[in-house]
Amino acid sequence: MPIFVIKHRNLDGEVSSRNETLPPTDSPTDPTLQKIIDKGVNTCDDRLVIDLIQNNPSVASAKYKTFYSYEHPICTYVQRRRCSSLHVIRALCKAFPEGVRKLYDGNRTLLHFACSSVLPLHVVSFLLDEWPEAVGIQDGVGKLPLHYACANNSPKDVISLLLRVGPSSAMVKDDQGRLPLHWACMRNFSPDAVPLLLEVYPKAAMTKDKSGQSPVDMVHFYVSCIQSVGYLTSTVGDEDDSRTMIMCIGYLIANRKRQEDEEKIAVVGDMMRQFIEMKWWGGVSLLFDLASASSLVRCFDDIPLSVLASALSMVGENCRMLTLWSLIKNKQDILQIC
Repeated sequence: MPIFVIKHRNLDGEVSSRNETLPPTDSPTDPTLQKIIDKGVNTCDDRLVIDLIQNNPSVASAKYKTFYSYEHPICTYVQRRRCSSLHVIRALCKAFPEGVRKLYDGNRTLLHFACSSVLPLHVVSFLLDEWPEAVGIQDGVGKLPLHYACANNSPKDVISLLLRVGPSSAMVKDDQGRLPLHWACMRNFSPDAVPLLLEVYPKAAMTKDKSGQSPVDMVHFYVSCIQSVGYLTSTVGDEDDSRTMIMCIGYLIANRKRQEDEEKIAVVGDMMRQFIEMKWWGGVSLLFDLASASSLVRCFDDIPLSVLASALSMVGENCRMLTLWSLIKNKQDILQIC
């Protein structure tokens, strides 16, 4: 039996290796079948693969030889970066339904592979419909599908769907102690994922991994930051909204019990204006959760009337009626509207 040395490079560039023996009993009995599968999967010839499955459904459950192991066709096909067809995936799943709920190499599901390969929403949605529990399965290095989606800058609609099906995914650490937000803040920075992750789990901004780094630290390093307050008060109009969001939420969490002095109140006011300019109403909602009542009342007087209705909707969802009255009692122009 041949022995192969398998080398794996993770997202940090670290290389690990292991020996694996390929059992000859897993090899397809028909060499012609092997060639057809290779050609169809490796060249993304959708029609070729679909015709093969329709003419011989058993091919979907057979294993065939890849570079270093024997895999089912659906596993390798989903890993075809950005060119996997939902029509082919449906055909493979129909012929081999067990393959949808199967754990593959590294304890990964098809959803892990789809998120790692940045497949579009309709593919991810189909896999979630077939196996919703896959959203909460950690692979051999502790990563959820959401970790891979954030690390590879998946589209906003994919991140949103993963969080809607499994909101607690935003709170899960991998073996390196990293949350999905950590991966969203690394070299493949994911601006679409950041606000969605912060709205679900704002404390992630200050959560440290095993190396002692938080997402705020990563953003600091990336932009060669100065201290938090100096950065926050100098970023009005900053085009990099997502990094500003992380810094703001991190600042609120770090200073949650020290927001009564004038400097801290001014910073909260800057945040309120920035979030409104960004139209990040989820961030406005987080302000009402994390900022002190006195600082909110002070900064609310400066909110333009044109956006006040949207801001008040956030207040109504997150504050008591007494707090709501404190915020609007000086806005007589609103109180006079019938």
